[in-house]
Amino acid sequence: MLDVSGDSMLVVDQNGVIDMANEGAGRMFGYPMSALIGMPVRQLFVVDDELLSVLAALEVQTGRTMPVEGMGSSGERFHAMLNVGRFQEDINRPLNILIVRDEHKRRLAENSLERSVALLSVISEIEAMLLSRAERDTVFQRLHHTFLEFTSSEQCLLVAWTMGDEAEECLVPQAGEWPDFLPLPQQLSQTDMPLAALFRSLTAQPSWVSLPVMLGGEAAAGVCLLRPTLSQLGISILPLLAPTPTSWVFTPRKTGASCPRRNCGPCCRRRRPSIRHRRWGCCA
Repeated sequence: MLDVSGDSMLVVDQNGVIDMANEGAGRMFGYPMSALIGMPVRQLFVVDDELLSVLAALEVQTGRTMPVEGMGSSGERFHAMLNVGRFQEDINRPLNILIVRDEHKRRLAENSLERSVALLSVISEIEAMLLSRAERDTVFQRLHHTFLEFTSSEQCLLVAWTMGDEAEECLVPQAGEWPDFLPLPQQLSQTDMPLAALFRSLTAQPSWVSLPVMLGGEAAAGVCLLRPTLSQLGISILPLLAPTPTSWVFTPRKTGASCPRRNCGPCCRRRRPSIRHRRWGCCA
């Protein structure tokens, strides 16, 4: 039963040396059983003053439970919970028993939950800004800050295929600095697929990651990140990449503008109306 346990169980003598260990200890710390026996127990932990005092006086620490940081054979560290016990049978000398429970997965789950709750709060805030028709620049700056914060990126660029200042569709940077190595937005706007051309240019730079914002199966905007933490580019940020009818990607730049195409009948009858006419709200 002790060997199939996921917890590490260590019997330690008065000198802090491991006398016995279960299979769970070998799995947790990555040592063969033969290497654990005779090893100073402090070698399995990142030792601070508190832990050092506990290990130096195990006989008076019975029942003590404390968080510790374990250290595996290859140097990896993990969160754990240490419980100090003591067992004595008849006239035999008492045994100091350390039970170590790996808390790393639980801590990761807690951190992930906290991050998801924080991100949902930000998404609700952005939706409220959109519904209240907040200034475009304010919304974009909030989105920009959110992507930087939740992906730990060094730089973020938000760009959309939208209506420019000249009432023509073009590639428009919405927030963040345009990288010097890229062609100018005006140049990319002249290509057949401006956003695809932008993503290809960034793909040539190994430190950049591009996330397309899709609408109707077409890329309508992009989030470009410099050196993001890849593990944070999971499903939790997908709501920020999913446009809604009030999404920042499709808000006309000029107040009071109307659809440049007066007769939208043919477009509206298409199964997939163009992104252009979805933006103006004239297509179902």
